[in-house]
Amino acid sequence: MIKKKYSNLKLLIFTLFMVSVNYLHSSTLEEIATINLTGIDLAKYYKSETVQFYSSSKKSFGKYLCYKIIDIIEPQIKQLQEIERKQLIIIGIDSLGNTIFTTFYDYDKNTTKIPPYLISKRVYGSVGDTVIAFEMKGKPGKLNLKPVQKELEQIVDIKVFLQFKNLSKEEEGIIFRQGTIIYPQDQKSVRWLGNVKYLKIFKINLE
Repeated sequence: MIKKKYSNLKLLIFTLFMVSVNYLHSSTLEEIATINLTGIDLAKYYKSETVQFYSSSKKSFGKYLCYKIIDIIEPQIKQLQEIERKQLIIIGIDSLGNTIFTTFYDYDKNTTKIPPYLISKRVYGSVGDTVIAFEMKGKPGKLNLKPVQKELEQIVDIKVFLQFKNLSKEEEGIIFRQGTIIYPQDQKSVRWLGNVKYLKIFKINLE
């Protein structure tokens, strides 16, 4: 009986292996887009958010001007149907050629509670709840905020709590800098690639 079960297990493993091999041989990767994150002014094309990152023990790692990765990806895949998006692979590439491999569902708003962010720069400052303007005679007047609208938007922050209690100063310096992609729902920062230069989007096509 034991020998028979062992034989069945080997047969199952072999079958699964052959299915995987056949699947890989019967599929191809189609490049959908290459996004150069350093060759464009992100602020011209995407909405930024000021994010204040915290540890799970509520230690602040500072405020950073960030972009949601989904907002960067979405314009490149807007022509794809939902079933095609399931077949997407997104690859991040840093300045040294290191890569991270993810799927569309790592960024999809319907499946990800806290979106992954690309850090642009650190920002400082805070804003109160009320702004009061006065005319020369001391009477309340109208205030034109258009000249400072961009600056005001950068100091109204979103709070994001990460999944770990603390980081060393060295880890903080490596992670929280321009070009790092943060995955807030990760238990560890092992796939948080820094100095990301490109995002490549591929679709798996079954033949």
